[in-house]
Amino acid sequence: QGEALNAYTQELQEVAQALSRRGISLVVQAPLPDWKHLPHECQPEWFRTAIALPKSCKLSAASESARRLSILTAFQQAAATSDNLYVFDPFSVFCHSKNCSPFSDEGVPLFKDDDHLNNYGAEALYPDFAEFLRQHALIAVADLEDEPIR
Repeated sequence: QGEALNAYTQELQEVAQALSRRGISLVVQAPLPDWKHLPHECQPEWFRTAIALPKSCKLSAASESARRLSILTAFQQAAATSDNLYVFDPFSVFCHSKNCSPFSDEGVPLFKDDDHLNNYGAEALYPDFAEFLRQHALIAVADLEDEPIR
């Protein structure tokens, strides 16, 4: 992962520099949790009770944080050398104190597969992402409404 990550980070910095010359900012997203199963495989059903779900359906927040640390660090270092490169980290939306879950608190799946958000997942991310854009002055407060576009 080290050599590939270094190459990716270098390319990321080059893209950011090219965009900077045009007055354009670049936002990259830090890695999402790495689910071991598709969300529907981790959802209790009449034929698959909660006790029968694979233990890997719930990920440890600590292990996921450690897994993605090198990538997040590389992104943050690249951003530190660019005035137009920003790193959005959605980790807290999916990972709480001890566990990560591909479901909302209401049990709604947030991913359509093992690593792509569905519409509900995008909506769950919206408040944090909108606030991120505001904090970094990438969008004016008046440009965003409180609710995502449907």
